Amino acid sequence: MAEPRRPVFAPAWGIMLLAVFLAAIPPAFPQETSVADEAAAAADRGRQLFAQAEYAAALTHLEQALAAGRRDGQTLYMAARCQEKTRKQRGIVVMTVTEAIPALEEAVKSPSSGLTDHAFLTGAYSLAGNDPKARAAGGKGVAAFRSGRFGSLETMDETALAELGHMALLAEDWALAGDSLTLVADHALAGGDPDRARAADALLALGKGQIAAGHPEKAIPLIRRSLDLHPDDMDTMLALASALFKAGDYVGASAQWRNIRLGDVSRANDAIYAGMIMLTLSQEKRLRNPDRPLEDLTALNNGEMEARMLDLAGQMRTLAGQLPETTVKRGFSTQSDGSEVRVTMKEFRDLKLRLAWTSATYIDRGMPIREFAFSRGLQGFLRNWRLPHFQDKTPVGKDLQLEWLDEKQRAEYMALVEAREAKRAKRRALRQEKIRQNQKETAGDS
Repeated sequence: MAEPRRPVFAPAWGIMLLAVFLAAIPPAFPQETSVADEAAAAADRGRQLFAQAEYAAALTHLEQALAAGRRDGQTLYMAARCQEKTRKQRGIVVMTVTEAIPALEEAVKSPSSGLTDHAFLTGAYSLAGNDPKARAAGGKGVAAFRSGRFGSLETMDETALAELGHMALLAEDWALAGDSLTLVADHALAGGDPDRARAADALLALGKGQIAAGHPEKAIPLIRRSLDLHPDDMDTMLALASALFKAGDYVGASAQWRNIRLGDVSRANDAIYAGMIMLTLSQEKRLRNPDRPLEDLTALNNGEMEARMLDLAGQMRTLAGQLPETTVKRGFSTQSDGSEVRVTMKEFRDLKLRLAWTSATYIDRGMPIREFAFSRGLQGFLRNWRLPHFQDKTPVGKDLQLEWLDEKQRAEYMALVEAREAKRAKRRALRQEKIRQNQKETAGDS
């Protein structure tokens, strides 16, 4: 008898097993969507933390977004800025910002580009060290705002105001920068502790704007307020040192470099040079005479300044060979040294002042003076100058000046101080004894 035929719709066991197996595999499209959603969420969280200046926390989320494939210009720029703020290796920062720039350049070409695209492109150029392009990008962003594309200051939130303010600084639109960043600081300070970092950044930017505008004395209180809100921020400490130097407060600049040295071990050696050089400037009366200004070095590039320092140091070596060793070591000549020595010593001190001024300007540009000094043989002039006089009689000034002496120099100075005090005490005792003798004679005559 023939076997009955199975219905065509009856499933075979093999087909059933295959169906079960396929059902166990998640569909590809929903999985891709999930990864994209996770990347977007990580990028958004990173953006929020970035706006709050929580750079370390923001970087964690931004790196997650990048790893998940979200590599748009804004995410890349925020990651690069966070890497820079958290002191990642310079090579890592450069790679990230180099990838961000072309993406942001494409973004700003779109008619629908926003203020953040322009601000981040400006910041990316600055982070890459391309100042001309940063200024140009900032100018384009400000021009777009002036055309009415991004609304008004009154309708912007704090993030947009901060972005506009930083672009205005680079575009040298001081009025717009002041208006926008003052609003940021006012709003942030009114918001309490959570907004302290935003207020500190705004005040720092305002201070840097005043420096760039040629008003360092106005920058100092702004940067000090920023430092009060964010006391461990190295950028703020460096900006304050720069403002004090440009304002002619060399003792204050030296004290600030001491704070930098204590706050950042990686900058300690540069800070030693910087503080000592600032104190050297503080002892020069010529710098306090507006009728005898020193040379304007703004037109020199860094290479030309390095050549100038080497030339000045070479001239100082030549003159040092014509002077008694004690005269060079002390930094001044006594009346008994003779007129020829005094004339040579005056030339030596003038060269020393010019070298200190050039070195201080070089440092103020952010250049590593210690590395240059050691590689070019300047350490003997920049590190071991004997401070000739303790002209600043304040306790802070004395402490700072003693701090830059090496152990042997400090011992010599303290021995000199003790000898002077003993001599003064002996003179006081003699005067008192003479007064007593006079009093006795006067009493006897009466």
